[in-house]
Amino acid sequence: MRGLRVGDTVRVCGSDRLMQLMAVEDRGDRAPAFVVFIRPLGGGVEHMCPMTDIEPVCEHEQLAMHPDGKRCSECGALIYARRIRGR
Repeated sequence: MRGLRVGDTVRVCGSDRLMQLMAVEDRGDRAPAFVVFIRPLGGGVEHMCPMTDIEPVCEHEQLAMHPDGKRCSECGALIYARRIRGR
C-alpha cells in the first residue's frame, strides 16, 4: 500500500463506502501499532480502526479541478477540498 496522507480518500477493506482519512496515530507498544481516524466523505461520525483495515481508493495519478476542489480523474474521489473563505 502506498503511503497514506491525512485527507486521502480511503475505504474500509471489503466495503464500498468512501471515507476521508482524518489522522494517523502511532500507539507504539500497543497492538495494533498504527490506528487511523476516518469519517464518511461529506461529513458524519469519525471513528477509529487499525491502519491495516483501510485501503486507498486509487493512486490518484490524474487530478482535475472541480467546483468543490481537486478530484481524481479516474475514480472521482475528492482529494483536495476547496477552502471556503471566511471559515
